[in-house]
Amino acid sequence: MKVKMLMQVDRGFSLVEMMIGLTITMIVVGAFINLLINQNKSYSSESLRQEMHITGRVALDEIQREAMNSGTGLPGLLPPIQVFDGGTTEPDTITFIYVPQTNISLELATTPPPNANANSMKFSATSDDDSLAVGDHLIIYDESDFNIIEITNINTASHTAVFVPPAGVNTPSGLAKAYDPASTVITRVSVTSMTVDKSDSQHPQLIKFKGSNMLGAVAYDIENLQVLIYFEDGDTASVADTTDGDTTNDPMDLDAVEVTITARSSRADTERNMVGDQYWRQELTAMVAPRNLIY
Repeated sequence: MKVKMLMQVDRGFSLVEMMIGLTITMIVVGAFINLLINQNKSYSSESLRQEMHITGRVALDEIQREAMNSGTGLPGLLPPIQVFDGGTTEPDTITFIYVPQTNISLELATTPPPNANANSMKFSATSDDDSLAVGDHLIIYDESDFNIIEITNINTASHTAVFVPPAGVNTPSGLAKAYDPASTVITRVSVTSMTVDKSDSQHPQLIKFKGSNMLGAVAYDIENLQVLIYFEDGDTASVADTTDGDTTNDPMDLDAVEVTITARSSRADTERNMVGDQYWRQELTAMVAPRNLIY
């Protein structure tokens, strides 16, 4: 009996089959790579936008905090918020004035009398003038007048302080040199200003300073600060005006301020092919009213 043995011969892929398989593989891999690239672009853009939003919120929150404190402990003689208008394209400067809760006890000495020709004043021996430092601000006031001063030198041995008018604050002059110790009150006051510094065009920043003393940056990549003042009669203006028709838009009639911050991404988003300089921008706005409007 003859037995036939059948042998199976393994055949490989043909050239056509290999080309088809390779083409399908390349299409799938290419689609996957393109998906990863697009996801990476989206992630990068979203990270820039989130960073921008957080930076803007930090800047706006700091302004709101100062605004809420403004007016606390002040006599009803000066506005707790002062705005210096920079125009529509340049940033405004906003100044907040209030008496800190952790204050010190200061009394003016009765002798010698104030010297109208000198920028100095003498405290009583029981005053806490040893707690004062160069750059501190004081407010001196009586029933009808006030003056804010900035200390440039303090001598605790003689209880004497040398002062100058502070930067960024409009106050009457004269009382600090012609006060009556018996009827004049003097206390430490916080005078804090904020504006946008554009000296670094790559990273403009919201800066904070007290008088002429720079405290530092509050937030980076802040492009603009605009302030709109709301007055008691409902009028709005970018700056207080003592010459308006109804004479109600002077600084003492300030009721609230609307603050608008323009935040910018930390770098250009070149992947998105946006119009212009390819930076993301966002405006954040808040309405704040001073805590202590006693007038």
